[in-house]
Amino acid sequence: MITGEFIRQVTGLEQAVLNDAFADFLQVGNLRADQMTFIHTIISYLTKNGTIDKAMLYQPPFTDLNDQGLSGVFDEDAILVKVVKIIDEINENAIVA
Repeated sequence: MITGEFIRQVTGLEQAVLNDAFADFLQVGNLRADQMTFIHTIISYLTKNGTIDKAMLYQPPFTDLNDQGLSGVFDEDAILVKVVKIIDEINENAIVA
């Protein structure tokens, strides 16, 4: 049986969908330059791959900005949790699809 997750891995996701998912980060303008770059790296990865294992957020290319990946770039717990929640929702959507 072909799963939504497999289809996502093959087709990726539309950038517009991801821009909507991360709109709070992209439009509010409260992020530092490295944080914006990190969000854009997530969007780029998801556009190509469709889903992301959260462990990847601590590996290249996500460690290019900070060797601690997600935790190093987002030092505020509330923002870090929000990023992870968005990723969880995107990944869960692939499983349901």
